[in-house]
This record gives sequence, structure tokens and C-alpha cells, in this order.
Amino acid sequence: MNAKAITILVVFLGWSIISWKWYLCRIKEKCDDEPKTALIQASDTVSGEVTIKVDSVSNIEQKSVQELDHKTILYFQNKATHFDEDSTINSYLTKLTSKLLTSKDTIITIVGHTDDKGLDETNLLLSYQRAQDVQTYLIAKGVPITKIKVEGKGEKEPIVLDTTLEARNKNRRVEILFNK
Repeated sequence: MNAKAITILVVFLGWSIISWKWYLCRIKEKCDDEPKTALIQASDTVSGEVTIKVDSVSNIEQKSVQELDHKTILYFQNKATHFDEDSTINSYLTKLTSKLLTSKDTIITIVGHTDDKGLDETNLLLSYQRAQDVQTYLIAKGVPITKIKVEGKGEKEPIVLDTTLEARNKNRRVEILFNK
């Protein structure tokens, strides 16, 4: 085989692998829990051999709580609804509980969001469950239910319009909006 035929074969095989992976992840939802991105580059052929170089990208570190002026964002792991093991989120919710118990006028809206993976109906339910988990925590700590509204938006309001791991991490979140 000549170099041109080998290059065409490598491109075809790479395209086939990427297409199959996309099909499994996007359509069949059979991705790894911690997906990684790989870049495949074909180098020049030497004596009819092809070298494929794979560069892995590790999971991206991200803060689990982001406090802004008018809202706070809590970030969730893939398909997670509970935050029990995240001390940063627990610490923030303890502080929020105190604020809600001492302020007569503060009402919050808890809005759950998901990334773009999975079915729309599943994501809508998951986003509502995320928001409801925060509501349940606050009610268990003594916050009156009348001070809390809950919504689930699914994948309809992403922070980032992209399908990369970093974008998906940012889109899996609960936003706590302060209504005075």
C-alpha cells in the first residue's frame, strides 16, 4: 500500500471510531461517568506504518459554589442530584439557611439545570430533582416552604453552548435566585 492509501484508511478509521463513540454517548447514553477527550493525529508514514498519537485531557477542576450579586450557582457532578459529600455546598447552604431564617422578606427560587446529554424528558426530571434536593435540605433546617420556589429547566438554558466536558460541567447546576 502506498502512503496515500494508508492516510485515507487512517482517516476513515478515525472517522468511524468518532462516529461510533458519538452514537454510543449521545444516542445510547453509554458514556463513561468521567469522559475524557482524545485528539488523534496521523503522522507521516514510515515504511508503510502509521503512528497515531493520543493526547488525553484530564477532568477539569471546577468550584462547586459560585456566588454572584443576584444569584448563587451550585455545580453538580454527572447525573448527580445529591450534594451530601460536598463540604463547600453544605457550608454555603448552612449560611443560606441562616440568612433565610433571619430575613423576613427574602424569598428564593431554586432552578435546576442539566447538560445536553440524554433525553429532554430525563434531563427535565433530573434538573427538577436537583432543585428539589436543595429545597429539601433547607426545609429540613427549618426554612419555611413559603420562602422557596422550585423549577427545573433541563438542558434548555445552558451557560455554555458547547458539547465539551468543560461546558457540560458548567451546565450541570442549580441556581439560587434571590427575590426580595
